[in-house]
Amino acid sequence: MRIQTSQPALAHGLGVVSRAVATRHSLEQLRHVHLEADNDGVRLTATDTEIAMICSIDAVVAEPGAITIPHRFINDLVSSLSVAEVSIDVAASSYVAQVHSSDANESSIHGMSPDTYPSIPGVGEGEWVRIVARELREALRHVVFAAATDDGRPVLTGVHFRFDGDSMTLAAADGFRLAVYQMNVASDLQEQLELTVPARALRELERLLSDDDSAVEMYIHDDRSYVRFHVRAVQMTAQLIQGNYPSYEQLIPSEYATRAVLPGDTLQGGVRSAAVFARESSGIIRLVFEGEESDPHITLTARAEELGNHRGRVDAVIEGDDSRIAYNVKYLEEVLDVAKGGASAEVAMETSGPSNPGVFRIVGRDNYVHVLMPMFVQWEDA
Repeated sequence: MRIQTSQPALAHGLGVVSRAVATRHSLEQLRHVHLEADNDGVRLTATDTEIAMICSIDAVVAEPGAITIPHRFINDLVSSLSVAEVSIDVAASSYVAQVHSSDANESSIHGMSPDTYPSIPGVGEGEWVRIVARELREALRHVVFAAATDDGRPVLTGVHFRFDGDSMTLAAADGFRLAVYQMNVASDLQEQLELTVPARALRELERLLSDDDSAVEMYIHDDRSYVRFHVRAVQMTAQLIQGNYPSYEQLIPSEYATRAVLPGDTLQGGVRSAAVFARESSGIIRLVFEGEESDPHITLTARAEELGNHRGRVDAVIEGDDSRIAYNVKYLEEVLDVAKGGASAEVAMETSGPSNPGVFRIVGRDNYVHVLMPMFVQWEDA
């Protein structure tokens, strides 16, 4: 194999696939990056068997071939080079990569046979969906954070996708919260389709997505074992999570006793101040909704045991009964990070009492809802 490419292109490709390198895996091959050159160009591949990244880079291929190289070594070496041109030569029947830079630096890195590298599923019979990159990025930002991070219930560590015609609904839950986001896509699906994609893979996908109208192609294999996303010169493959995702629609309250509407950044500011105290103790923040005609507002309180107390208030438009509810401050901050919108965007909080789930919505948009379970606390009577 003999290729010539630019240092920025090679460094970019290595950086992209690095997210799929299994740095601590017992199989040495999974700590390598697979480098392949042929008439179609040069591709860098990395996988930890759960997700795989393939990145194509611009290069001149003088001689086709393939090798696997320890990712850490090649990545650190290329990052250290300050010159524009880099060439990689691998002699026939050799597993040593000779790396030359245009400033006369020469390095050799011992690799392994490409035949020992795990095969990455290709594209065969399956379904294709086209999604606008900016819209998919926004959808992922609103739901992925709500997926479970422990393996107690593996299916909850993923994000549930439901396709119905040109509609795609994403949902994530961890037993304490639920985020649901609906958007339109371009597809030829003839029947409803459901699958669960690991949240970890979607976090990596979000990093790849640009904030523009470029198209992302999503391929779903017929056997529903894996999914592949094509984002410009990058392909990401993820093994799907098997098992039935919980029926989450019934968890979304259909009515409320109290509804408060206020600017999202105003509420976030009030929560941020209370969080300083809440995080020092039990992580609890209490919200009291008072809808008196002349002065409707929400009072936010938090306690830091043996350190102090906090009491703040934010003005709001309140509909319905006076009410109160307590939340885990971390969960409340996370939903406000995505629901607050721009400076003029408003957030609606709905509740039916301190022991019932609370609901967060973005005013003027009906495609997103977040359900948050309350914390059970002792309330002091006023």
